[in-house]
Amino acid sequence: MFESEALTAIDIGNTTVSLGYLIKEGDEAVVAAKDRFPTADGNKPDVIRRALARLTESAETRLSRRRIGGVVLSSVVPAVTETVRDETEAFCREYNAGGELPVVEITAKSRTGLIFRGIDMSTLGHDRIVDAAWAAANVPLPAVTVDMGTATTFNVIDEGGIFLGGMICAGIRTGLWGLNQRTAALPIPKERETNGLIGKKTVDCLLSGAYNGSAAMIDGLVSRVEKELGRPVTLVMTGGHAITVSQLCDHEVVYEPNLLHKGLMVLFEKNLPQ
Repeated sequence: MFESEALTAIDIGNTTVSLGYLIKEGDEAVVAAKDRFPTADGNKPDVIRRALARLTESAETRLSRRRIGGVVLSSVVPAVTETVRDETEAFCREYNAGGELPVVEITAKSRTGLIFRGIDMSTLGHDRIVDAAWAAANVPLPAVTVDMGTATTFNVIDEGGIFLGGMICAGIRTGLWGLNQRTAALPIPKERETNGLIGKKTVDCLLSGAYNGSAAMIDGLVSRVEKELGRPVTLVMTGGHAITVSQLCDHEVVYEPNLLHKGLMVLFEKNLPQ
């Protein structure tokens, strides 16, 4: 990418499609604007185009208008991938008033800079590949990435960029929804800061269990990874609840709210057509 160009990066998750407008400042990736829409609307061209219009308009309030130098996306929802990809490519071509526009879709066959040994690539989520690729390129290894979305996904990346695997747990909202569905009286609480560890009301108990329980789980699993590897790891956290939960963790945390979008830029540059 040229310094005067921008990149449209899209992550299609189970619940949300997240869009980012990225630029380079020196060697750093900067997310100049973000937008999102429900994944359930991922087959609606009008919803996709409205989100892209908001994204570019928001970016133009911060930056002078830039040509879009490419599109990169990852998806864990195949049913909407084609529509989101095609509508995004068409919108960005129109935004550029025509011309070449490289489009990179991250798959298990993409160039990542990672080494996969004994990993079932047919079931590895593309979002996990993106998270791991960013960590391998940006933080001391070994590292563990934790992405707190519908599921809380852990990746373990060893020295030399070796992807060892990871763990998958229920996300905070998923767990709260499950309790609500399987009990007679437990509500789905509005998410907010907890009122300490030991709750006095049912809602406070639920929130403490969700947030403090997630922090304890992350600390516990990371400690077990460190014990198995025989050395400390860099803990990287991202996702909707990561800013709250990271503050409750005992481990030192590298919090990167834009991990997926920045990771997509890393992989876009590695996978540009030769």
